[in-house]
Order: sequence, then structure tokens, then C-alpha cells
Amino acid sequence: MDTESTSFNPRTWVNPAPPTDSAPEPITPETPIAKRPTALWLGGGVAGLVVIAALGLLVPWGAMFGQPSAEAHQSAPEAATAAPAPIAARYDTRIFPAADMDELGLSLEEMGIATGDAFLAAEEVIAGLGTVEPMTVTVELDSKGKKPAIHALTAELANGAAIRLTRKADGSYARESVVETAQVRVRQASGEIKHNIFYLSAVEAGIPNSLVSDFTKAFAFDIDWGQIKPGDRFTATWEENVTRAGREVEPPRLISVEYETDGVNRSFYAFTPPD
Repeated sequence: MDTESTSFNPRTWVNPAPPTDSAPEPITPETPIAKRPTALWLGGGVAGLVVIAALGLLVPWGAMFGQPSAEAHQSAPEAATAAPAPIAARYDTRIFPAADMDELGLSLEEMGIATGDAFLAAEEVIAGLGTVEPMTVTVELDSKGKKPAIHALTAELANGAAIRLTRKADGSYARESVVETAQVRVRQASGEIKHNIFYLSAVEAGIPNSLVSDFTKAFAFDIDWGQIKPGDRFTATWEENVTRAGREVEPPRLISVEYETDGVNRSFYAFTPPD
């Protein structure tokens, strides 16, 4: 064994690369990455990351890649909401009866309306109705100023005819005739005798006062109204001519009556001959 060629150092077991005297090739932009020194392109990559990180501190990440950042999302203006609708003006409504023009003017004056304006409205009402009769007045008061003022006023007669005044910009009134169309409707009420007097039981059942006398006359030859007994039953049907507001235009008219006593039922119906 040649002792000089034998070594127990593992580093000597691999033949070292032959030395070369040629200088390394210069590195240019055209040099492939594979032939560049590892430290160079690694260093360039690290430098690039550092630059990107620095830009990230200055520019939001989403701005660099076209995505909105959280800050931009939070600072985005909220969608505009529709403006609330204006609140309609409200007026103080008063309802009262008046027998003639003077009473109407005085009633308006007592509400705080200036005397001249109160009686001007009263004159307009009488002129519009064309008559002086008891009326029901509904007035809408505008209280925004120092003294109440009439915004609108409606005066209605018992027959349903009415006039409405509306304040104009120049302080005068626009006058409008209102004719309510009356309609006929049929009503019915039933009850039981609870008192010795038929009138009390009839009114409690809902029969109009003006019809009680007509009811008893229909049975004048069949029933002794002084001898009626508790438990007797009765029914009245009538028609009434009223406006849509429920105001009577004409007195009600009885069209049928029914009375039951001791198990016997008697009925009568209104009849108008053809002639």
C-alpha cells in the first residue's frame, strides 16, 4: 500500500476541478439568469420585494392591482336618500251652528278672527247660499299669524245645499257651491217590550222618535197600547233620505211594521195607489 497516496480525509476523495486561468465572462443584460451568479439575482429579487413593500406603505394595495382598499370602501359616500315629503299644513277645525248672517259673523269673531274678515265671510256665505236659514258651519283656522285667520269655510243647509269659501293669495275668498246628492236608504230595528209605555221600548230599540206615532196608528184597531205586556216583540222598517255625510234631507218614512203578542203576529206595509 502506498502510504503517501492514501488519505483518511474525505475532502481528498473527490478530484478538485481543474484550475483555469481564463477570466470570468462579463455579466450583461443579455446574460441568461441561469448563468448569472446566484447572489446577484437573489439580491435583485430581495431588492424588488423591498421596493414593492415600500410602495405598499405609500399606495394602497388595492390601488396597485385595481381592487378597492378597505379604507376606500369605508370612506365611500353613502347612497343619497330621498328627501322626506313636506308635511301638509294642519288647520284647527271648528264646527258650529248658525241661524243667520249676524250669528255666523259673531261666532267667527269670538274665535279671534278680525271683525272685518269675519263679517266678509258671513256675507259671502249668505250670497252663495241665496237664503238665510239655519246652517251648520265648518271652518278651518290658520293660526300661524298673530290672530287666527280663515283658511276655508263650509256652510251647509238642512237640505244638503252648501257653499265653500277658500282663501286666495290676495286675501279675498274663492266661492264654490257644493250640492250633495242625497240617497235613499232602508233601515230596520227590532225590539222587545220592557216598559209599560211602548214609546220607551221603541226608542231604546233604535226607532226614530218621529216614527213611533205612525207605528202605533198602524195598529190602532188591533192593539190596546195601554194593555201591552213585557215580552211582546216588534219590528219597524223605514227609509230615510240622507247625504253621504249622514245628514237627513227629509224626515224618515215608515214602510212596514210588525207586532207579536200572545203568539199572534200582525204586519202592515205602506202602499201608494197608482193614482
